[in-house]
Amino acid sequence: MDRRSLRRFGVGIAIGGGFALVVLLCLGVALVRSIRPLSRSTVETEVAATRSTAPLPAETPARMMTATLVPSTDTPTVTNAPSPTNTPVPSATPTNTPMSIDTPSPTWTVLPPSPTGTLMATETPALSPTPTETPTPTSTPSTLEARGTTTYTRSNGDRHVVGEVVNSNSGSIGDVRIVSTFYNAADQVIAIAAAFTMLDIVGSGEAAPFDVLLSDPPSGIDHQELQVDYAITATAPLRLEVVSHQGSTRGDGNYHILGEVRNQHTFTVNSVRVVTTFYNAQQEVIRASVSYTVLDTISQDQTAPFDVALLEPPADLDHYALIVEADRQ
Repeated sequence: MDRRSLRRFGVGIAIGGGFALVVLLCLGVALVRSIRPLSRSTVETEVAATRSTAPLPAETPARMMTATLVPSTDTPTVTNAPSPTNTPVPSATPTNTPMSIDTPSPTWTVLPPSPTGTLMATETPALSPTPTETPTPTSTPSTLEARGTTTYTRSNGDRHVVGEVVNSNSGSIGDVRIVSTFYNAADQVIAIAAAFTMLDIVGSGEAAPFDVLLSDPPSGIDHQELQVDYAITATAPLRLEVVSHQGSTRGDGNYHILGEVRNQHTFTVNSVRVVTTFYNAQQEVIRASVSYTVLDTISQDQTAPFDVALLEPPADLDHYALIVEADRQ
């Protein structure tokens, strides 16, 4: 290949490289415009400006360029090159995804301070007192004491403290217990014994006898003290009428009281007990006993006999008192 042919070949390569550069520039512009859509006229203007500014070899004659361009069928014509279109960028199809809605902040309205007033004392309506029921006054339980007490010792050595308790309360009492504390000469406790009165229920003003038994008493007893304990009860005492009675000493040396009781109530009673208190002339209690009627059950207006036996009667026996107690059947 001669020099002339080489020059033509070099010129063709230069022209082809220039066209390739123009095409690359057009593609770059199209890529940029795909991001920012441009009008067709704007693209053509930019392409034309690019062609006018493309550098060409200065030493190449005009006739050489024409000879090279004519036979080339693959040379792209810039004017016929498809300009980039404003292809719309597909927008995202809205979905029903709920959007977060900002909760509006509460608007605080600043109010002017309310005038401060002086607190005025308001008259409180007087409350009428609620009428209350006046409780029925209850009597304070009395401190009961034993009276007419005496002490004796039987032939078997047992020591007895007998006496009676008078109910000074306005109502009945029950479970009346007498506690006897025995002391020696040095005022030391050496024995204790207790017993209930022989009447289960003691009515107001009634006297109930008792007999405190101290078996096998210790030696050295000098004196004793008695204390009475009891309970208030709403149970009224049930008493029967003594129709007749007579006391005498029999040939066996014992003192007997024979008599009869009557049920004056409208109901039947049972466990009829004859409580007897024996006194000396000084109205001291020297003996006390409980005996039962011969009939255990006594109907209305029926009578029942009894026999009270006092063994080893004391020589100073002067008189006695009877109280008959029963239970309702």
